[in-house]
Amino acid sequence: MSWEEGYDCGYYEGLRNALRLIAMNIGTDVHAIIASIREMRDDAHAQHMESQGDEE
Repeated sequence: MSWEEGYDCGYYEGLRNALRLIAMNIGTDVHAIIASIREMRDDAHAQHMESQGDEE
């Protein structure tokens, strides 16, 4: 995946959101943070796949 593709599919936005979530939840259960990040990742992937379908 090239940098542009990663940027287009929201990879860096998702990474920024994940880091913000971690920063806001310092001291929180690590498993809960990981679950939230996983959910954000899955949502971003689903949106990316939908946008790929729209282009075809």
